[in-house]
Amino acid sequence: MALMHPDWTFAGPSAALVLGLDCLYELSKTIYRAVRRPERTAYANGIRAIPMSDQTATLRADGILVTSVETTVYDCAATFLTSRALGFADSALRLGKTTNTALHDHAMNHRHDRYWIKASQTIDLANGLSENGGESKCRGILHECGADVPQLQQTVRCLDDPRKSHRLDMVWNRADGSRVACELDGTRKYVDPTMVGTQTLQQVVEKERDRQRCLERQGVDVFRLFYNELDALGDVRRTLYEHRVPMNKAIQCNLGTDIWG
Repeated sequence: MALMHPDWTFAGPSAALVLGLDCLYELSKTIYRAVRRPERTAYANGIRAIPMSDQTATLRADGILVTSVETTVYDCAATFLTSRALGFADSALRLGKTTNTALHDHAMNHRHDRYWIKASQTIDLANGLSENGGESKCRGILHECGADVPQLQQTVRCLDDPRKSHRLDMVWNRADGSRVACELDGTRKYVDPTMVGTQTLQQVVEKERDRQRCLERQGVDVFRLFYNELDALGDVRRTLYEHRVPMNKAIQCNLGTDIWG
């Protein structure tokens, strides 16, 4: 498309893909191109024309004209649900393509935009410690369900082997001083040869059980979510309440909809 239309500026998820940012698969199916605000946005033949929030913030990546990293992150944060947009911001920080300050400054320059508050809330959650798009989506879902912002990638010493430590994806401190952690699980760590090595499935599962027991002995309540469970919001909310995850009463559990569809 860039070869056919060298004057087009690609935006949103399309720009994110060119820039190497995390993008949920379902958002990669449509090609997004930026147009000036007066132009009518339209969708046809798998291409969506969207208003460009910053008509000067463009760059060429791999020969393709795209919106800047900050503009791309802002536009996605203003447009999609937090659970679908957070990965763009997290990966931009993790990959060193921008900074928290640059993202916030860019958002402040658009504070008169209709969706500025929505974008700012997602950008405020952005954290380069998030290791992949799955973790970003999980944190976004937990936020939309009302959970407080967790600490990421916290380490807890191993009681069985002082040379080792256990790293946790997300951790909250409860009011009573205890801790609760969420781990995003996947089947890969049980079957991928690069992760399990020569261990049998039984050995991998037993190792996970030992890790869980060690954490419980130290007062860390761990619950696990699988990626394919994240869209079952009712179940996720019940899990949060069952494990007494600190909740933010200011967060309304109103997910809304994506602006671009």
